[in-house]
Amino acid sequence: MSDACALGGCPSCGCKENEPEADPGAAHKREVALLTVCGVVFALALVFESTIEAAFGLPGVAAAYGLPYILCGWSIFGEAFELIRKGSVLNEFTLMCGATLAAIALQHLSEAVGVMLFYRTGEFFQDLAT
Repeated sequence: MSDACALGGCPSCGCKENEPEADPGAAHKREVALLTVCGVVFALALVFESTIEAAFGLPGVAAAYGLPYILCGWSIFGEAFELIRKGSVLNEFTLMCGATLAAIALQHLSEAVGVMLFYRTGEFFQDLAT
């Protein structure tokens, strides 16, 4: 990616990073599907946490919470790393990443997933409002 991409224009490299999607509703549909899947898996992990732990141990619980965490957090971590690379260390993306990683370090996996899921849901509704 060239410096022009970082400034919001891509005439030199020809990437499609800043081009609008052909169907603007498609991105919203994908986001709703992602949030729905993450929410359902998160709810199932919450309800069946003790059963999962009894059957598979802590690795099973980590996998049950890890799936929605990674699905919801992947783009947030990507944005955080991109902004850090550009010199902006203190922003909401790094805050969410730091908060959820701290929750994971304290073995509060459900809180980490909840924070990431609710943050992503809030961002979605904010995008809808604009």
